[in-house]
Amino acid sequence: MQLASFERDAERLLGILSRVWYLHLSGQDASLPLPEVFGRFTTERWREVFGQLHDLSLDPRQLNPLLDLAATLHIDEWTARATSRLYEAEAASSVVWRDEIIPLRAAPLRIALEFDRGRRHEIEELAREQHADLEPLSMDVLDGRRAGFAELQAGDELTVRASTRAFDVDALSTLARSILDRTAELYADALRDQLVHHRLDGADVWESDLAWILRGSEYDRTYPSHRLMPGLLRTLGQFGIRLDDQSAIRLDRAARPLKVGHAFCAPLSISDEIVAVMTPAGGRLDYADLFEQVGIAERYGHADRTQPLATRRLGDPSVIRAYGLVFRRLTGDPTWLLARLEAEATRDESRVAAFEVLAGLRRDAAEWLYVRELASADLANEAEDWSQRYADELSVALGVRVFATGYLDAIRDPLRGLDSIRAALLAKQLTLFLAGEYDETWFESERAGRFIVDRWREGQRYSAEEMARFLGFDGLDAQPLLDELTASLVG
Repeated sequence: MQLASFERDAERLLGILSRVWYLHLSGQDASLPLPEVFGRFTTERWREVFGQLHDLSLDPRQLNPLLDLAATLHIDEWTARATSRLYEAEAASSVVWRDEIIPLRAAPLRIALEFDRGRRHEIEELAREQHADLEPLSMDVLDGRRAGFAELQAGDELTVRASTRAFDVDALSTLARSILDRTAELYADALRDQLVHHRLDGADVWESDLAWILRGSEYDRTYPSHRLMPGLLRTLGQFGIRLDDQSAIRLDRAARPLKVGHAFCAPLSISDEIVAVMTPAGGRLDYADLFEQVGIAERYGHADRTQPLATRRLGDPSVIRAYGLVFRRLTGDPTWLLARLEAEATRDESRVAAFEVLAGLRRDAAEWLYVRELASADLANEAEDWSQRYADELSVALGVRVFATGYLDAIRDPLRGLDSIRAALLAKQLTLFLAGEYDETWFESERAGRFIVDRWREGQRYSAEEMARFLGFDGLDAQPLLDELTASLVG
């Protein structure tokens, strides 16, 4: 095979796919023409490339990301039609609540903004009914993914990904169990405090209630909308980065009916066109979401064009996510809040930000352990058992009532929880390094900015574990993050 030809074609396809997904998820195009996009390329080529790559004498740092990419493109092509049907059906779905029509995609944000618990639950119940109608389409995608990996003849998805991303499944599962065990008491106390504070103690608390708590509407005064962009621009500016001068990076903050509620970054063309996307919710989450996605966009925007595809665009996604989390967590840091927003009473704001991190960490750990067990299960005959198990295990981890709605989403993206855990741990270690080298106000240091920009320019040379060692740690370690969470939540 011609490596240069593969990389050129793959990067062209990635750019097209990124644009199609961006337009769809940002609510600008209800259609998702994945079959048409893949139809421009030779059928099953990516499966053939996956096999041919093994015959090349490449350094694992270059070979593994390319193998991961070839596998991904093969699976995405295999499931293109089913995926398009699922997402287009989701975009067309809505719930009718008290004479109000709410697009299904807008329901999670609508729930998080609803003050009344009973009304939140009403919307969630209606949304669950719509998701149940989509379950057969979700199952089609999952069946396609499993069949596609079988075609690669390299094992199931977790086996393939563990090989191409060079991580130890058993060790990371042990880490996830340890996180759940070590944070059980801390989380139970923090959750109880939040429920008492919001007068939800003793009630039937659902996951939607937890989403409302984390929205933190009571702290909107600390996070005024008119200071969001000035706070972002000044933070980046003191890092030596002028966002206004970066034509390659743009922000999509527009509210659209079919726009997904979760923020994301769309690298349409690296390093020429990157979009940081968020749906405005107001208050704390607007700051957190925007800062995180801009942090990720800056990583793509600073990528050295001379780097090969494997390091410029591919590599360990946990490292890219960690850069975003470093910026996200600034928005809950008392020092940053005082310096940027002149907010003096920041104890409660910092506590809810830490609670969000802890809840997310426990969700990710429980989800990964669930997915690990489910990897080879017979879902066709055991779907009901496994969906209930998802609800039970996530309910235990979060201390609130979780429904089975998301169990197929978790299976379709089995590494999501694992990547999020690794990113969370690395983000804390990177922050500790910056604080140690450039003082606690490292976010005001242009020298710290140069260090980060240099990492962005060199691309994805390292995995999260290797990056942690580069920063002077023995590897990924949960203790620094757990210490910080304990200090923030307990004092």
